Amino acid sequence: MSEGKLLSYVVTYLEMAAPPARPAPPAPAGPRTGNLALMKAEKPSAGYFLYLYRAVGARWQWSDWLARPRAEAAAFAGDPQVETFVLYREGAPAGFFMLDFRGRAGEAGAGEGAERPESCELAYLGLVESAQGLGLGGWLLGTAQARAWERPIRRLIVETCTLDHPGALALYQKAGFVPTGRAEKTRRFMDPEIFGF
Repeated sequence: MSEGKLLSYVVTYLEMAAPPARPAPPAPAGPRTGNLALMKAEKPSAGYFLYLYRAVGARWQWSDWLARPRAEAAAFAGDPQVETFVLYREGAPAGFFMLDFRGRAGEAGAGEGAERPESCELAYLGLVESAQGLGLGGWLLGTAQARAWERPIRRLIVETCTLDHPGALALYQKAGFVPTGRAEKTRRFMDPEIFGF
């Protein structure tokens, strides 16, 4: 596949209107998962956010933020209403999730002076390749859901697409998300070298 080729893909939008009935699962334990730690990144820099974004997303063609000005990435990652949690495995970043509590434009509660957003978006969730297949994805998702519902939101939203991990849609549905819509889109294939890995 050469750089510049158009890729067609389908985006699925999902939401949940109530917290999961079950509590977040415990972290997987055992020799394969290694020593795990999940830490909130306080005021992550644009560079750190883009490092995580590339480390997790290069394989899945996550490229949107690579085309934006670095100042936008800094504003997004550093916004106090955006929370970033990083999973460490054996001392190295193994994945992350980001919760965006800013609400969406046009939603009730998302305007200026609103006490709380109508929704929280699970903006990003993923694992580096070496951490996949160890049972960490469901635990990371359950932890992200629990964290989001600690706030007084009315719904938790997420989107995934056919360029993402093949198990992503099923994982979200198993965790209680319900599809609310689909859209067909196209994007240009990005040469893996652009991602810096």
